[in-house]
This record gives sequence, structure tokens and C-alpha cells, in this order.
Amino acid sequence: MSIRRLFGLSTPKHEPRKLDEEDKPSKKALFSKERTKEARRQEPEQEVESTRPRTTSNSFLVHPPTREPLHRARHSFDLGTFSLLDDMHMRWSTATARHFLPVLTPGEIQASHLTLHLNPALTTIHWDIRHPPTAVWSVVPGRKTRIWSGHDEPATVPLVPTLRIMSPYFPWVITARNPNGVTCGDVLSAIHASARQLVWRGEFEQLRTVDKNRLAAGYHANRPANGGLMSADAPFEAGSWLVRADWLGQYTVLRGMSANETRNKYGQPGEVMLNMYLVENKKEKPLLVRP
Repeated sequence: MSIRRLFGLSTPKHEPRKLDEEDKPSKKALFSKERTKEARRQEPEQEVESTRPRTTSNSFLVHPPTREPLHRARHSFDLGTFSLLDDMHMRWSTATARHFLPVLTPGEIQASHLTLHLNPALTTIHWDIRHPPTAVWSVVPGRKTRIWSGHDEPATVPLVPTLRIMSPYFPWVITARNPNGVTCGDVLSAIHASARQLVWRGEFEQLRTVDKNRLAAGYHANRPANGGLMSADAPFEAGSWLVRADWLGQYTVLRGMSANETRNKYGQPGEVMLNMYLVENKKEKPLLVRP
């Protein structure tokens, strides 16, 4: 890969010299594109499978979300950013990889006059935090839904050793740590581990009656009824103890994140906060099995 492409430099003004017809290299095909009838007969018939991608968990399938149409008023950022996602993904995975970047604290970032940037891939993810971090989808309006594979990419640039994650739907503050720089995978793993963490009896007794009823409703919704099997909508075993994900009720889908640098009462830079945007999960309709 060229240096210009690696660091996103502009295209040079001069045009490359065009080769003459005599100087152009000629390539000969090793094999003919046309296949004989005998070769076609010898090829085994391929089974027709569904082109819809899916990922598996311990005992159930997690299907991708439905494709979203273009809505300009739905997102706070300009849709023109979507046309640059492919090129930005290349930059975050190569030139700005964590192996080439220093790990700075918020104070060092301010002293260096740098601006913290969040990985743009974290703004397009679609993930039910009750499911493993491997079941993350990249959903861009107007584009095809695909499995997200940016777990090893840096979560921020410059890299930071600690990130604090919070949401108005989630009363607990999540911490993602990595002395070598927090990656996107570290963020998702910390969120998933916190969602599956047990709610202790002391925490439950301190809740209000309304919150206890809300937690109980989420508990029954996340467990299979009548001794059934676990599914994408009921990913926890029947009879298991209360977990933090039960508090969220139906708001368990992470639809994007944003970064915010906090300051203490003395005006000094504090911790870097990530805000989770949780939306309501849409339960999958059961498939009709024809006899």
C-alpha cells in the first residue's frame, strides 16, 4: 500500500504518463473462460442456502437486523459521512492502528493540544448487549447489513488507557481498561460483562417499588417460559439469578456511541466518557414451518 493511500494524502497534481499501445503489457489467459459441457456436468450441484448472514451463540441463532432506509433526520451526523466510511475504516485499521500510536491520558492530550476522536465504526453498530460481542452488526442506512469485524481497532485516537461508559437507561457506570490502549473489542467486552453481572440482594433491596417491578418484568422477558429453550429473545437460562441486563427491559440494543471529555471541579481534564445509545429490541417473529 502506498504512503499516499496509507495516510490519506491528496492526489498529486501531475498525471502519470500514459503508455503507448506498443508498450502496454499483454496478458494471456491461462484457462479459457468458456467451460465445456462435460466439465459442467461433472460439477456437483450446490445447495441453495439463504444469503442472509447469521451468527451463532451457545445454543441459539442471532439474526441480523433488518435493512434501514435512508432517513436524514434520524442521525445527528451528516449522511455524507457514510460515503467515507470505507476509506475511514482503512485508515483506522492501518495508519492509526494501536501499534503506531502512543497511549495518552486526558491531561497529556490537553497538554499536546490534540483532539480526541471516536472510531466512526462505533456509530454504526447494531448489537444486543445480551448477546456475545461476536454478534455485532454494522448497519448503515441504505447499505447492506454485514457482520462487524473491528474489534482490534482502536476505540479512540489518541489511544487512552481507560474509558468510562454510561447510558441514561443504565444506572451502572462501565469501565473499559487496557494499558496498551482501549480497543473497540475492549469496549464491547466490558459492556457485555457488565450486562451479565449479577444484581446482589443488597442492590435490589435499595431499589424503589417501581424499579423492582421493572426489574422483575425484564427478568421474566429474558428467560424462556414454561421450561423452553433459550433463544435470541430469551438468552438467559430459566431460573438463573437477576442480572443487570434485566434492568434495561426492552432497551437492550446498542445503536451507536459518542465520546465526551469531562472535567473536574478545578477545570482539569477528567475521564473520557462514552455515551451509549440504547434502543428497543424488536423481537423476531417465529417462522411458520410447513408440513
